[in-house]
Amino acid sequence: MTSVHVDKVNKILFGVLWIIFIVSISINVSIHNNASVFSEIVLFTILLTATVLVLKKGNKNLIRNIISLGFLFYLTVATINATSDSRITYMYSFIFFIVFITLYFDTKFYALLAIVVDALLTGMVFYIHDFFVVLAPFLLIIFTSITLYFVTRNGSNLINEAIEKEEKAQELLLELKETMNIIKGNTTSLNSDIIECNNNLMSVKEGSNGITVTSEEVGKSVVAQTISISDICSMINEADNKMVETIEIVSDIKDRSAKANIAVSQGAHNIDDMSKQIIIINSAVSESLATVLELEQSMNEINKFLDSITQISSQTNLLALNAAIEAARAGEQGKGFSVVAEEVRKLAEQSSETVGLINSIINNIKSKTRTALKEVEEGSLAIKSGEMIVKQVSDSFKNIEKTFKDIDERIDSETRIFETFTMIFKNTRQEIEAVSSISEEHSAAIEEMLATIQNQNNNISNIFELIGQIKESSEVLEKMANRESNI
Repeated sequence: MTSVHVDKVNKILFGVLWIIFIVSISINVSIHNNASVFSEIVLFTILLTATVLVLKKGNKNLIRNIISLGFLFYLTVATINATSDSRITYMYSFIFFIVFITLYFDTKFYALLAIVVDALLTGMVFYIHDFFVVLAPFLLIIFTSITLYFVTRNGSNLINEAIEKEEKAQELLLELKETMNIIKGNTTSLNSDIIECNNNLMSVKEGSNGITVTSEEVGKSVVAQTISISDICSMINEADNKMVETIEIVSDIKDRSAKANIAVSQGAHNIDDMSKQIIIINSAVSESLATVLELEQSMNEINKFLDSITQISSQTNLLALNAAIEAARAGEQGKGFSVVAEEVRKLAEQSSETVGLINSIINNIKSKTRTALKEVEEGSLAIKSGEMIVKQVSDSFKNIEKTFKDIDERIDSETRIFETFTMIFKNTRQEIEAVSSISEEHSAAIEEMLATIQNQNNNISNIFELIGQIKESSEVLEKMANRESNI
């Protein structure tokens, strides 16, 4: 039996004995029974000894033995000293004693005391002369002791099983406490990990928000860049169109200049012919009338050519003016062409002035030719003067022809430059279109990235909620572990 169970039974039996002692003293004092004084002294001595041991928290089995044997000794003395009438009552008290020692559920202890009780009762039966009077209580006590033996044995087995189960329960409880301590430690570690995870997730979320803001700003920049590139592309297309128009104008000017050059070449050739004619006139003054007539006809033709040259000069001047206007529209890129147009205009004005001069000279020649019939000598001088003038005109036409050739060369050079600019604009437009396409792809990629980051933020929020739930469960588990550890 466990010491706790023995201690409980000791306390019960100890209290009962004190009650019996007090009741017995009260009864004996009231009836003036001096015969039981010895037994009362014995019981008091036993109770006093047991009280001292109980107060000093002595050995539980020793207290049990003292109380049981003392109680048995008290009953034996009281039964022997009792009167014939009360002896039967004291003998029945042995049943009470047997019942009490049964409460210990100690088979060996019970069997030992039961044998002692039976032996004492057997001796009393033979000691007492009234055999048949005590026979019934004796047999009842024997029967009760035998019956309670089996009760004690079964109770002892039950208590042993209960003790084993209690020990197992204690072991399980210890294991449970160890498990709870482990759970407590794990939950503490888990809470720390959850806090750290929350901090890490918060950092990730803040970084993700920063990336989102940056991506949005980059997306806005890409959109603005795309718009700017589109505007630049439009301006380049417009400039390209203007360049094409300029090339067409330059080509037209080139064609007109070529025509004017042809006319000037033809005029120079005609001047050469006129010079030859003047030489012929100079060598054949005698044929003055015929020559004058032919010369007058030639002069009329020259006037026609001069009219053509005047018209060409006017057209060239107008064309140069238009070219200067277009060059002014072209801005910085049209400065070179503006210079060329100005030079062309100057040459046209010089051509017009030269034509006017030639026209004046020819009129003078005509006047002198008309007077040549009257004054041959004056005609000869006039022819010589005309020869010199024709030479000057021829030189002027050669200069005009050279100038037109220079203009053609400059126009060719400008045309090549314009074509180069056109090619550069074309390549630039292609590159800008490629950059615009890349910007659009970047914009689409940024939008996709923003969508991905938004999904990531949603996932992080869900993880926050799940971790919060895990933390709550962990805190509940930790509280349970603390409660179990304190049991």
